[in-house]
Amino acid sequence: MANNKEGWRKLVNQIPKTKSLSHKWLNNQPTIEGFHLEDYNLNSLYKSKMRFEDDKEFRSEELRKNLPAKNPRASFSWEGYIAILFMMGMVAYQVFSNNPTYVVFGFLAIGSMVFFFLYYYRLRKKQINLKKQLEKISERQRRIDREEYEYEEAYSSLVRYARAIYDYEAWERRRNPSSWKKFSDKMFQSELISMFKTFGYDSDFAEKRDMSMVYEGYDDERCAVLCVTGKEAEAEEVIRLVKAMERNRIKEGMVVALKGYTKEAAATCQDKDIEMWSLDDVIKFEKEIELQVKKEVEESR
Repeated sequence: MANNKEGWRKLVNQIPKTKSLSHKWLNNQPTIEGFHLEDYNLNSLYKSKMRFEDDKEFRSEELRKNLPAKNPRASFSWEGYIAILFMMGMVAYQVFSNNPTYVVFGFLAIGSMVFFFLYYYRLRKKQINLKKQLEKISERQRRIDREEYEYEEAYSSLVRYARAIYDYEAWERRRNPSSWKKFSDKMFQSELISMFKTFGYDSDFAEKRDMSMVYEGYDDERCAVLCVTGKEAEAEEVIRLVKAMERNRIKEGMVVALKGYTKEAAATCQDKDIEMWSLDDVIKFEKEIELQVKKEVEESR
């Protein structure tokens, strides 16, 4: 297996921590041979792909910088100003002349039309040139987009390998109590959400005050979960969870406390019918998931 410091493992780190795990990689460590990567240096392959994508993005950015203005009308040419002057002259001559003649009026009218035609001709020419430039830039962008990485098939295998590595390592760390004790609050919640998803429940962060996550079981009944990691769960936290459940019309509740519960918190959970989980219960749930996975694998054979 590649060293954790190798660059290609950034692919592993980019995988959503709340994803459901593949059953395939339970107790089955992925190998580079299994993904036809034995002839490649994984770190070099990853860096080469990143350079390829960075180069494409750089060239695309340069094209965007060279995009011409899309509104030729924004620049009013001198022919347009002269046409306006002729038209203003027509109006002024008609209003202020005591004895207007068709000759002068016609001269002013013809002048305004000639310069307006010149203005329109130049405008259309700008528009046509603009369209050609935009089409040329668009075609260059399409060519950039169509470019394929030389080792795209191998890189796709590397991505699949990274996902397999993530799943295998997730299975391994979740059965280890010491791993759970090292998790941050966010990581702890993410791992629990992933476990519920792997078990078949719909689960996600609560995004609500006084609860950490929500999962929905097979009976479509939602359950609010409060995770407490750095200390014992306290009665006040349980009471706030119950109130949050009432606000969100959730009937079932659970508190997962790695360091246990105060006597008051345990009594409050029992009184409010809130399920209590410790680290042992989390590990027990993980074993239950593994048993379910093994059963499904055996039934599929």
